[in-house]
Amino acid sequence: MILGNYYMINTKYFNRNKKSHLIDKVTCKYKCDFYKKELIIVYENNNIYGFLEFINDEITLIKVDKPEYAYYLISKYLIIKRYIFEEIKINKKIFSSFKNQFTKINYPYKEENDFIILKNNAKDINRLVKVGILDTGKNNSITDVPGVKVGHTTYHDSIHHTGITAIIPHADNVFKNKLLASCYVGNGFSKPVGFIQVEELGTIETPILFTNTLSIGVVTNGLIKYMIENNEDIGLSTGTVNPIVMECNDSSINNIRDIFLNDEDVNKAIKNAESYFLQGSYGAGSGMCCHGFKGGIGSSSRIVKIEDSNYNIGVIVNSNFKGNSNDLVFNKKFVGNIINDLQEEVQDRGSIAVVIATDIPLDNRQLKRLCKRAIIGIGNTGSYMGNGSGDVVLAFSTANIIRHYSKEAFNNINTLQDEYIDTVFRGVVEAVEEAVLNSLLFNFSVKSYKGKIKDSINEYLEAIDDLLITNL
Repeated sequence: MILGNYYMINTKYFNRNKKSHLIDKVTCKYKCDFYKKELIIVYENNNIYGFLEFINDEITLIKVDKPEYAYYLISKYLIIKRYIFEEIKINKKIFSSFKNQFTKINYPYKEENDFIILKNNAKDINRLVKVGILDTGKNNSITDVPGVKVGHTTYHDSIHHTGITAIIPHADNVFKNKLLASCYVGNGFSKPVGFIQVEELGTIETPILFTNTLSIGVVTNGLIKYMIENNEDIGLSTGTVNPIVMECNDSSINNIRDIFLNDEDVNKAIKNAESYFLQGSYGAGSGMCCHGFKGGIGSSSRIVKIEDSNYNIGVIVNSNFKGNSNDLVFNKKFVGNIINDLQEEVQDRGSIAVVIATDIPLDNRQLKRLCKRAIIGIGNTGSYMGNGSGDVVLAFSTANIIRHYSKEAFNNINTLQDEYIDTVFRGVVEAVEEAVLNSLLFNFSVKSYKGKIKDSINEYLEAIDDLLITNL
């Protein structure tokens, strides 16, 4: 990242009174005392270029060597406070001194007494961490694959933190217009519905649903009813239908024994499907935990160039593995040992459900190879797929339509030559890793039905904030 003649390496956030050579250098350079104060430092290696001090929703001081550095400090402040404060207060004198940097962010602001009130739209950004080298799509989500949409039904109350997430593969009737697909089981402590037929016939013919473990039966039943209602021929003039439902166990937060999800919830999740959807504790992700923090729904995408054309790879995960943060690898950096306030070592039990979508023409064999690469992306975050972990992956391509009613004896299927597939593998690994991290970052703390708080990773930003994207 180049700014003038400087290479702006990073910013670092501090919210606890702890020893750091960066704080010592700032204290020495600017003659300031930061005891029990929150601040963000902008630096390159050991060279300090400035800092921003704040109290809750108010920026109280900015000191920088050059005004341009203030942009990175302000951006980082808005990012780390994106779920806490919808508006930020800035003293008019501070705002006037750095007005060009505030306006560069291009967020709405207004005057109010002695302050400028800046709207914090950072909660709407779609990328907080850059994983790998490939570009993301516009939404940085599975919906960057044309036709794919995602919807939720979400429950959060005193005893329920659960729901359903629906992935719609394309805009047409998926039963009559099937898509090539494949699946893979990394570790089989899981109960996915529909994988046997996908493995045998190589197609999907329904939306793909995520839910909790004990609700998989009622959700499957709801999906079957949905398909029957929308396909008058199922079970009469043609065969039955293969519903696809994937599950994870949310019992540490949700009262999973209270099986209350129903057909209406299935219909609602499918009906709610859009190109934009919420990540974190929504839908099936409502009660999930990952790496000791609040987990759940995460998504990411990659653009792959093959010859002269751009194609899309999109991933969505429901993350629910690894009981603590000891092994957490955040964007290639081990950070578990930096986080000292979490619980003791526990077994790697839990699950993750992964769906990969692409518009690249791939056959079933190639889609299975994509599924296998997803496991690398999961492992890159610190999972070793323990005995009690269910790690299941499904992949589909929208490039070839398999007609349920066809007058032709042969399918005309276009597929990619394997010599071009390496970049596709890279895209899957990068997108899965980033999707898992997004399931942590786009999240908030949740109180379980037992009354215990499951923290969001955003409560421990000091461990990872310098690994986030600095500018908005």
